[in-house]
Amino acid sequence: MSVNTKVYAKPGELIQGMLPDGTRFLVSNKSSQLFYTSTTISSDGKNAVPDSLKPKTCQAIHVFYDYLSKDTYISKEQIVHIQQSSNIPQGKGLSSSSADILGVLSALNLFYQTNYTAEILYQLAVQVDPTDPCLHEGNIVFDSSQGAVMKSLNELPYCILYFDTDFDSTVDTISFGRSVHYSEVQMQKYEEIIQNLQRAFKNQDYTLFYECTQLSAQINNQILPKTGFDLLNEFAQTHNCGIFIAHSGTYMGLIMDLVIFQQIHKKAIAWIKKHWNTTIYSEYL
Repeated sequence: MSVNTKVYAKPGELIQGMLPDGTRFLVSNKSSQLFYTSTTISSDGKNAVPDSLKPKTCQAIHVFYDYLSKDTYISKEQIVHIQQSSNIPQGKGLSSSSADILGVLSALNLFYQTNYTAEILYQLAVQVDPTDPCLHEGNIVFDSSQGAVMKSLNELPYCILYFDTDFDSTVDTISFGRSVHYSEVQMQKYEEIIQNLQRAFKNQDYTLFYECTQLSAQINNQILPKTGFDLLNEFAQTHNCGIFIAHSGTYMGLIMDLVIFQQIHKKAIAWIKKHWNTTIYSEYL
């Protein structure tokens, strides 16, 4: 028996912050179509997990087995071989750890036919690391420390151009997350941003959508500055775009509707290349 799963990355966050009640939240970007983690589980007569698996993947396997132990009719000996590969850059804010953890949890869930929901898998994932909601393809408001979906958002299609602002740097998500603090004024602002974002998605209001992302990016750039952030933010405002950043990474990018994307994407790519020596990714989500 063999199963395979692919879990796609979330390139940065549209919004990330803290609400007045102390809840840390994020609004996920839609799932990338370019970056993913692939996990294969097979039974071939050997009870072995390769040493090549990353530590967090191994932790997730143990967490799954602990949860599985209540299902006494399933033997752990059924699992024999796990392989995982990923093309997601690590430590860059593209949810590489979340995709690895949720990838192996999803594969185990499929292998054992346990039918655990995405919500259960998120709750298992946060026992290893705060998680991004990689099992949801669309945009949701999410509590990454509790693994809980807070709000669903209406469908709103958009395009993104994104890139690494600093190839030489990586960010430790856990230690960075512990160091982040928001003021009471900022937390009140985030409550307003969330309300406006829901209104923007409901009414297909791109202008309000872009304003929400710009406000969040500006707040978080004060905490973890990105190289050339002010330049990109000015470009976004000048060309009626939104902006998003990896709040615990080095990526940032532009958000635009399809019409604007078709009008300015060549100009935007040339402008980005002028200011950053980087690879630019383009996706319609």
